[in-house]
Amino acid sequence: MEVISGDVRNAFIQSPVARKVFIILGPEFRTRKGNISIIVRALYGLKSAGALFQKHLAKTMRDIGFEMCPADNNTWMRRYCNSHYEYVFINVNDIISISHDIFDIMTKIGKKFKLKKPPSEPEEYLGVQLSKV
Repeated sequence: MEVISGDVRNAFIQSPVARKVFIILGPEFRTRKGNISIIVRALYGLKSAGALFQKHLAKTMRDIGFEMCPADNNTWMRRYCNSHYEYVFINVNDIISISHDIFDIMTKIGKKFKLKKPPSEPEEYLGVQLSKV
């Protein structure tokens, strides 16, 4: 099996908000200062941003046939040819996929979420150096 990693760019702002959130624009908006705006994407700093991103990502994973591991909600798995499982490990916006068809999985995730760069074999994940053995 092969391993590939990817990093979701601007993770939180790719997620739609679940309900209407209003904001009064501050001085950094110059001529629009004081205007009321509706937030349509989960902005960083919004209390529910992390949960909204996780919910949006979970829907995407289910749509491409993965199910959440009962022991760890950051681990997703699906059967591959009735012989073994494929895995996707997610930590906020860092994604690692282990499969025989790694590019297919990351391509499907990449259709819903913009990635920082093309997925590649990981050299580091969550501060740990990785190497192929």
